[in-house]
Amino acid sequence: MTLVPTLLRRVVVCWLVMLIVLVSCSLPVLGADGSADLPPGHPGSPLRTSVEHRTDYPLAWHNLRPTWFMNVPDVRYTVRNPTAEPVWVRLVSEYPGYSAPTVSVSEIGAGSPATFDHFVVLDREEIQEIRAPARVAVHYRIEYWDGGNWTVHDEQTDPVTFYPMDQMVWATEDKDGVITIYHGLIAIFVTPQSPGVAALAAKAKERATGEFDRRYVDYGMERTLPGYALPDQRTTYADTKNRTALQVKAIYNALKYDYNLSYVDALVAFGMGDSQRVSTPDESLATGNANCIDGAVLFASAIERLGMQPYIVVVPGHAYVAWKTDKAGTEVDALETTWVSSCDFERAYDAGTKRYKEDAKSGRMELYQSLFDRRLSRNEYDSIYVLVEIRWLRSQGILPMK
Repeated sequence: MTLVPTLLRRVVVCWLVMLIVLVSCSLPVLGADGSADLPPGHPGSPLRTSVEHRTDYPLAWHNLRPTWFMNVPDVRYTVRNPTAEPVWVRLVSEYPGYSAPTVSVSEIGAGSPATFDHFVVLDREEIQEIRAPARVAVHYRIEYWDGGNWTVHDEQTDPVTFYPMDQMVWATEDKDGVITIYHGLIAIFVTPQSPGVAALAAKAKERATGEFDRRYVDYGMERTLPGYALPDQRTTYADTKNRTALQVKAIYNALKYDYNLSYVDALVAFGMGDSQRVSTPDESLATGNANCIDGAVLFASAIERLGMQPYIVVVPGHAYVAWKTDKAGTEVDALETTWVSSCDFERAYDAGTKRYKEDAKSGRMELYQSLFDRRLSRNEYDSIYVLVEIRWLRSQGILPMK
């Protein structure tokens, strides 16, 4: 009579042992690091994680493709699996009200770390409605597969500042004192193909006549703006330099006489964490007003449209335009763009070129692309002159907004 119960007990015990073994095989086993260091509030999680995300987001460059110097994800996840078994994770990132969720699912090997970058696609119609710096939220969630369900490891909603699409943020400094400069992204506002700039180029051609400068006739340039194209191989460098300057002169005179462009002595803010509204060239042409950065952007747009290679020079409290004198970049000429309404081209050209040479000799001028890998102090940043090369930025995917 006791045989059957004893047998049953043994069967039940064996079944329980097998069940425990099977369950233990389906769940990750913590390694030597144990569970003491796991994130608080998630006592059963097998993961160790850290998350970084944007805190300031200038929307002007929301659609830029990542580049070697602008590879800034919206959210960066660092996930470590300290267990003896692989773990599947699901990561979710979004800006509620301004994007759909970005989701990724990956397996992390036993005892392995992994980094995941999320680039969240924003809803253009929604962000266009932002007219002033706005405090919004970034939401992220980390989940792991426990063998039957997705279980939340961590979920947070943090504040982010969105800057309107027409505002430029020049630099930011994080809590560790790391300065990130964004001067080169002013190239987004340089729009050589916009309707306004096309109309400006057409009017500039009408200013390229002997009435304004006999050299237009001498160089066979009447009503033509050929960029760096040369009439023949016998052209000297001095001729080439004059030809490029004459084309900028035609733009200058069109703005002076056809658009009556006026300089607006508005406050410009190039400091740490400063944001500044930048008028597009079409807006400046429509209003007939421009401050120093607006004027530099407008001239750079027209110069680029002609096939020449402009720079925007940003110095403490001011900005002006410059350009390569020939395709090889033998020299750089410059223009004081704020003088359009008050002086003739020759005075503005002489003043701009003189200032550029002084700035270049100061030892404080740096190409934008040379600064991104350098760790700058606040004093260095506050005194540096940044030379923004539009053509190089185009090669890096920094394209016009229009």
